[in-house]
Amino acid sequence: MSKKQLSLEIIQRAHELIAPLIAPSPLTHSSFFTDTQKMNIHFKWDNRLRSGSFKERGALHFLLQLSEEQRKRGVCAASAGNHAYGLSMNAARLGVPCTIVMPRFSPLIKVESNESTGATVLLEGDVFQDSLAYAQEYAEINDLEFVHAYDDYNIMAGQGTCGLEILDQCPNCDAVIVPVGGGGLISGVATAIKALRPDVYVIGVQSEWAVKRERPKTPFTSRVTLADGIAVKQLGKKTSKIIKETVDKMVTVTEGEISEAIIHFLEREKAVVEGGGAAGLPVLLRGELPKKCKTPVVLVSGGNIDIELISTVIRRGLIKRGRWVKFTTSVVDRPGLLEHLASVIAHNGANILDVHHERFSVEPGLVQMTFSLEVRNQEHAGRVEKALKACGIKVSPFE
Repeated sequence: MSKKQLSLEIIQRAHELIAPLIAPSPLTHSSFFTDTQKMNIHFKWDNRLRSGSFKERGALHFLLQLSEEQRKRGVCAASAGNHAYGLSMNAARLGVPCTIVMPRFSPLIKVESNESTGATVLLEGDVFQDSLAYAQEYAEINDLEFVHAYDDYNIMAGQGTCGLEILDQCPNCDAVIVPVGGGGLISGVATAIKALRPDVYVIGVQSEWAVKRERPKTPFTSRVTLADGIAVKQLGKKTSKIIKETVDKMVTVTEGEISEAIIHFLEREKAVVEGGGAAGLPVLLRGELPKKCKTPVVLVSGGNIDIELISTVIRRGLIKRGRWVKFTTSVVDRPGLLEHLASVIAHNGANILDVHHERFSVEPGLVQMTFSLEVRNQEHAGRVEKALKACGIKVSPFE
């Protein structure tokens, strides 16, 4: 492949190469969002690829471009996420030695996932920039092919195969919404789509957290983000040029919008989607597309989300929707009062999730109790609060 360009023909050849090993990901119509948004909405589910992410498209294509000698020597990449697994999984498939460099504080599950493929995992650097510098030096010293996560034409061509699939599966689409980190995915997708259908509106979605944030200097200043898959501070040198030429609009989304999108996918599409993968949905919901666009496709780029993180997102979503509430009351420290409180709450249809007792921060003879409740909605919470007060129980405002 030419080192200086990306074109439809190159992406089509990439598709021919990887098609025997990567089946097209599903594209489905969304009844719920079509009804609520008054558009004919579809989702492209790259989160359902074997690795759980679009990244395996580019990684496999890169590997297939290597000579036999290069394959024998092996490849090296810096990544703490989807790029690492997409590369190591396909390297194992092709018998190519693979080294992955991750920050020292990477989650154990991500380390184990890559080691399970047979890759060598090196934990170097406190933050990703340190790992990247180490990986590039390591690859040079050991004569390995360094595989950039996004700023490489072979990678972009592989990612662009998703664009070909979108047009094949939804030929009447008139807009495509694509998550953007370093820009490899949207560079490939937009190049393919604009070459075949220049009338299709392509919009890229970046994380506001990544765009505004300074590069972390230490692990103590590096905050966890819901959209770690697109939390890249800068576009690549190659990708930024392609994006300017092929993408109609770039927008940002907040952490709060991404959190809500993850819950929307769970509730409405019965799909587990990571933060970066979910970033396109808020753009659709807030009306960023031109009015002429009636059949958009939202690219869901990945589904590799940590179980603890998704449980936190769900809890916060329930609180925001008024389905989890908390209140505090101080009552006489007497046997039977907790049972009485619980019976009032149960009689009004609420479920007690947690109770905390505190005797030492209140007056002698009293006990302070904090209740966490599950309710149907804010109106239901109000009825429970009113019932408690009607029994003479003083409670703090429900929150």
